[in-house]
Amino acid sequence: MTTKLFVGLILVGWFTSAGLGYDGAQGGDHSLTAELAAQSLDSGEGSSAIEQEKSWPISFSLDYTIVSDYVWRGFNLSEFKGEGREKLNHQFGAAVSLDLAQFGSVGFAWWAEFYTAQKSLGFDPSGTADTHLQEADYTVNWLYEIENIGVAVELGWIAYEFPNVSGDGHTSYEIYASLSFNDGKWFGLDDGILNPYVAYYYDIDLVKGGWFELGISHEFSLSENKPILKDLTLTPSLVFGVDNRYWDKALGTTHRSTKLAVLLWGLELSYDLNSALGIPTEYGSISLTGFVNFSDALREDLLNDEFYGGMTLAYEW
Repeated sequence: MTTKLFVGLILVGWFTSAGLGYDGAQGGDHSLTAELAAQSLDSGEGSSAIEQEKSWPISFSLDYTIVSDYVWRGFNLSEFKGEGREKLNHQFGAAVSLDLAQFGSVGFAWWAEFYTAQKSLGFDPSGTADTHLQEADYTVNWLYEIENIGVAVELGWIAYEFPNVSGDGHTSYEIYASLSFNDGKWFGLDDGILNPYVAYYYDIDLVKGGWFELGISHEFSLSENKPILKDLTLTPSLVFGVDNRYWDKALGTTHRSTKLAVLLWGLELSYDLNSALGIPTEYGSISLTGFVNFSDALREDLLNDEFYGGMTLAYEW
């Protein structure tokens, strides 16, 4: 079923762009990994126009996401027994990066998850927590591009804070490494084809377990179908998640092993608000993106299938 679903997503993107032309630009955990590497390898016209206008070596971004469920590494962190009608999750992100020229770039990102039914999740047994803030993450990274072969290397550190959890579980820390590829370079193209990335995260504090990801995606620009679809980009994606004793340790199970845990099938439809509203690119880029994801649980002893979706409003300069 899932194979047919992904093939269907690819075909939808192909048929809507066939004959119209498409710009296969770079696409892509809510860390900086895939997102920043993708932006750095992107050769799209919008990004280059912004770079030409910028005189500072600093970039920053802001985003707000409203989503039906907070699903992370295949686990639904915003669902409880008797929930009934879905209660929306609100997620906020901010990031800044400094270009170090031939030494790459360094960045910092903050991300937060708000959930109004927080007390129902049972993370605070005492019931005394007085906040809807479920999680706050802080990421520091270093990114280096090897442009002639279309490779971006990223190393980073993430601090996870859980305000409604007391004791040792209040914070945890991870280190990670990733490689992102503009595979179009390998075939003499400017833009990527499958835009693969690999990443490994290791919790060095509470869990002492790892998580491996392999992802692919492709952007189908509908720019030539004017005027209705000219500002839209369709992006199907697939991520393989391998549990390297992460959830076994986090959930306290006795059988600990490394297994393919989840397949995350995704489809995004992004709307370029700069073009639609006539906003010059020197003021940054603004986009509105709707998305649907299906998290196909392969570790059925620990995870469940999850279908969820939402919308993101993002600004980048």
